[in-house]
Amino acid sequence: DDAFSRRIYGGIGIGKSWLEPDTSQVQGVDPNKRVNTAGQIMLGMDINKWLSVEGHAASLGDAGLFPNGSINYQTFGLSGLAYVGKNRHHFNRRGFSAFGRLGYGYLKNEPTDDVNFEQVNPSHLLIGAGLEFATRMGLGIRAEAIAFDTDVRYGQLSLLYRLGKRQ
Repeated sequence: DDAFSRRIYGGIGIGKSWLEPDTSQVQGVDPNKRVNTAGQIMLGMDINKWLSVEGHAASLGDAGLFPNGSINYQTFGLSGLAYVGKNRHHFNRRGFSAFGRLGYGYLKNEPTDDVNFEQVNPSHLLIGAGLEFATRMGLGIRAEAIAFDTDVRYGQLSLLYRLGKRQ
């Protein structure tokens, strides 16, 4: 039987973040290090053949500021992933599937070097899209892009594994 069944999964991703802090209110300060290596861990559950729910935590790197200092970015959130494609109904989502992501996140920023910093609103909606290839054994690879806030974009490749045996 190759039918879909509910699974819990976990994964880890690595990619690049593009950080653009708003420095318009601070004269003489401009972002100068915008692209960073970033990483994310995730834990999710396939609810049905169309939908998964996923929690994540990500370290997105530091946005460098000219003339000195930086702001560190971390995010935590919960998303719904809507799957499309003919393989979404296979056991462990075997094969290629595309998905869209919509969720809620909390952005944690920490300044360095006595940077004059005020975080206006740490809560945000996040959106994203990607492709996933999964094997019958539960191992999968994902490529996706996510926008966490107006000043944070993230692209990643991730490995994930769906737990459980065929029944």
